[in-house]
Amino acid sequence: MSRGRPIFALLVLAGIAGCAGAGGGSERDSVALRFDWPVGLTALVETERSTRTTGSRDPSSTTVRMSYRIEVEEAQDGRLIRRGDIRAEDPESGQIFPADQLPEPLASQLMAVFPSFVVSDEGQLVRLEGAEPLIAEAQQKLEHRLAELPPESAEARALAATRVSEEHLLEAAREHWEQLTGAWSGTSLVVGESYRRKHRLLVPSLGGLRILATTELGVGERIPCGEEMTAVECVEIEVRSRPLPEALAHLEEVMRERSRTATSGGSSTLEDFEIEESSYLVTEPSTLIPHYLETTTKFRATLRRPGEADIAVSDLDQTVYRYQWQGGEATAQ
Repeated sequence: MSRGRPIFALLVLAGIAGCAGAGGGSERDSVALRFDWPVGLTALVETERSTRTTGSRDPSSTTVRMSYRIEVEEAQDGRLIRRGDIRAEDPESGQIFPADQLPEPLASQLMAVFPSFVVSDEGQLVRLEGAEPLIAEAQQKLEHRLAELPPESAEARALAATRVSEEHLLEAAREHWEQLTGAWSGTSLVVGESYRRKHRLLVPSLGGLRILATTELGVGERIPCGEEMTAVECVEIEVRSRPLPEALAHLEEVMRERSRTATSGGSSTLEDFEIEESSYLVTEPSTLIPHYLETTTKFRATLRRPGEADIAVSDLDQTVYRYQWQGGEATAQ
């Protein structure tokens, strides 16, 4: 499936980019977005995550392909979104492994996969479900990895430990669910209109810090939910977030303080941050059942060390999700 149309470029060309609420909105197509994943709905989700880091002493590039199943079940406080049958492809051999048989380093790369969770009938995340076994397994794998680090890597050890905590798993689940469904449930958006709001952006490259950002979102045209479908039952939603200038200034001060604390005076700092997060979603507006999601996080900064030339560092993280639904009452089969 080829996705990712430049919605924002189309809005600018049409001359309608700007804050929602301008006159004439009622003359355009309005889309009511409502969460309604029926009990019994199941999906096979195929994902591909690509990361690329440059500018460090050890630049890297990885691609991880995996799949898992979603089942929607009844829960006392809403609906349980159960994830299971997790499988991943070993990039070296191309072989598919179940989650409990994954070889290293692939097993460690997937530690942050969040567990099942419960959402309210309105589509808001309520709590995690069955997180304890996942955390215990991730912590065991983490201990083996940390044992390979030199003693002076105290900051790296502390940062890694936060990534296998229940708090981190909850943040990861909430971030993904917001991109997928939670941020849209109960809203009505005008096709061709551009909306802006402020929110706290999660920055995984900096240990999960949140900074204040401006988010712009646009709703594209109604389209078929898949390449081989003809019925026009889905809409495109594209989101782009960038930190506010004052938030970036505060972030630089936080990083300088971290450096001073970690090295008893500071020997290197990260400055001149550029951060952008974007997502592109194809979903059924009447149920918010997704068919395609693409998320991208771009991070750039300048590493400065006394007596050395500046180093431009960057981190690109992109994940594509494709959904094949069955059961329940999904309208696009």
